[in-house]
Amino acid sequence: MAETTQCKSCNRDIVWMGTFKGKKMPVDADTVPDTFEEGDIFDKRKGMVSHFDTCSNAAQHRGGGSRQSAPPRQENTPALAPKLNIAIAALKDVIERTTQDSVKTIAETALQQIARSR
Repeated sequence: MAETTQCKSCNRDIVWMGTFKGKKMPVDADTVPDTFEEGDIFDKRKGMVSHFDTCSNAAQHRGGGSRQSAPPRQENTPALAPKLNIAIAALKDVIERTTQDSVKTIAETALQQIARSR
């Protein structure tokens, strides 16, 4: 199960999760699946709910208000490294096998973004 903290405004249990843009966001802890692992990405389609949608004081945490800081980002955590290595291997395989230039470009861009984040 994910490590929970409490929202400093409403005291509700939250989990800090990554987004597809590489940022951290608070998610209502009771909507995070039991199968959550460090490094998993927020996914509304899996029933997860952004705490910004439910917090009675969300407006003060968006753009210019007093902000609740996310836990420090841990670079290259042991739990995340195997997933990144699998993703890198899959992208390299796509680049080698595909004949479509657009697919190669997308895969190469993804590899560059991973390299920059490490």
